[in-house]
Parts: sequence; C-alpha cells; structure tokens
Amino acid sequence: MISLGALLPVVTAYGAAVITPGVSTVVIARMSLAAGRSRGARTALGVATGTVLYASASLFGLAALVQRLPFLLKALQVGGALYLGWLGARLVLLRPGLELEGTAEGVRPQDAYVRGLMTNLSNPHTVLFFMGIFGTLLQPSTPAGERTAALLAVGSMSVTWYVGLALVLSDRRAQAGYQRAARGIDVLAGAIMLVFAARFAASALG
Repeated sequence: MISLGALLPVVTAYGAAVITPGVSTVVIARMSLAAGRSRGARTALGVATGTVLYASASLFGLAALVQRLPFLLKALQVGGALYLGWLGARLVLLRPGLELEGTAEGVRPQDAYVRGLMTNLSNPHTVLFFMGIFGTLLQPSTPAGERTAALLAVGSMSVTWYVGLALVLSDRRAQAGYQRAARGIDVLAGAIMLVFAARFAASALG
C-alpha cells in the first residue's frame, strides 16, 4: 500500500522546484525557439532523463556514497562548471544560428537529446536537491514500493513540464520572434549559463 502522506511532500517539493527557471529551462527554451518542436521536445526528454537518473541514485544510495567519497561531488561541480561554461561561451561569442544553421536540420535529433541530458547531469544542484528532499522526507525504512512511486511521480512531472515548455516555445510565432532577436537571446542564454558555471566552480573551490 503506497502512503500518500509520504509521497505528497516529495511531489510538492519537486513541483515547486521544476517550475523554477534554471539552466535546464534555458537550454530547452533556446533549442525550442531556434530548432523547432521535435528538437525542443527531445532536449526536454534528455533533461527529464537526467532528472530520473539523479533521483534514482539519490533514492537508492547516492547520499551515502557522497558522504563516504565527498570528492565525487567536487568532481561533479567542476565538470558542470566546465560544460556549462563551454556552452555559455559559445552562445556569447559565436554569431546567432552558427550552431543551429537557422533550421531544425542543423541539429541532429540525438544531439538535442544529449544536450538536454548533459545539461541536467552537469548541474550539481540537481544532486543536492534530491539528496535533500529524499533524505529529509523519506526515511531509511521507507519501503521500496514507496521509493519507486516517488521516482515515477518525479519522472512523470519532469517529462510533463519540460516537454510542455518545449511545445509552447516551439510555436511558430515564438520562433519568428527568436529569429528577429536571435543575437540578444543567445547572449542572454549564454550569460545565464556562465553565471551557473561560475557558481558551480565557486562551490567546488570553496
């Protein structure tokens, strides 16, 4: 029997987190605006996959592993800073559309998925968030069935929110607006990624 009392706090906490704009939102928005619905949705699915992977690891032993090997979190923070710094620098420094070639065909579907996945996996805040909510809201004695239900709930919410966001932003009018303001949007997106990269690097070195 799944306890709704145990699941509701997890769902509420993740619901508040998933709708808060972050680097994953920026990547999905930019891909959807520039490369269309299919690529945007695939990027969203990549982000959701990263969410499920981190949630699974946190539910089934990641917290204990990080406590025993704290350098793993440091390595993740450094890797995340390097990856997001690379993405951000490309957007800030390159002319708009260089990577996407102005068309959906400029990005292979598998590349869009990998971009979303790697963006989420490079975000150490995702790890810390799931370690925090699962460590606080679920007890070590929580049955495996309830842990699995929490994982399914988080995964479903992630897919629904991020794919929905991609579909909204890949509307033709939104894409037309991107084409008119591509340079400004790319610089803003790149700057946000660079800020996140700097924060991750500071956390790793602090």
